[in-house]
Amino acid sequence: MQIKIQFRLLSYTTMALVFLCLSEACAPAKPHLQAYRKDKRPLEKKHPDAYRQNDLRNEMINFSREYIGCKYKTAGKDKSGFDCSGFVGFVFHAFEIPLAASAHEQAKQGKKIELNEAKAGDLVFFGTDSKITHVGIISKNKKDNLTIIHSSSSKGVIEENILNSDYWIKKIQKVVSLNSYVKVNDQSAMITN
Repeated sequence: MQIKIQFRLLSYTTMALVFLCLSEACAPAKPHLQAYRKDKRPLEKKHPDAYRQNDLRNEMINFSREYIGCKYKTAGKDKSGFDCSGFVGFVFHAFEIPLAASAHEQAKQGKKIELNEAKAGDLVFFGTDSKITHVGIISKNKKDNLTIIHSSSSKGVIEENILNSDYWIKKIQKVVSLNSYVKVNDQSAMITN
């Protein structure tokens, strides 16, 4: 009888160990590895940083549009009048993004991207091969519509589709991502440029 009890205890112990080993081996994969799992949360919950980044871009464009009609002023950096880099700096400053004073220096600060990758809030720089002389904020980039908000010396702050202008098209030198100006600590996601 004692042998039967010892055998049963051994059997139960063995079975428990086998069960533990099998259950550990069959444990479900970590959630991020389960292809069948669907995350039902809204976009802003799944990718809060990307959502905030799009908000930043939209808010920046809406803020920029509030100054359409302001006059041009050489070296102007406030509502009394803007030059191109002063206007861009003013807008970025409102969102606590520091920028250099001149278009030439602003272009050096940022990471160059391809024109077809540009989004609202990115900057487009104009000039000659050797010098950047103008900057604008992209408000729309579609196949046949590259709209920017900028301060032109002849019209002040305007929003225009520069693809309708041979003057501007020939002078595009560089497009810079808004992401490259935002401090890494403060930055809303780098999921997309």
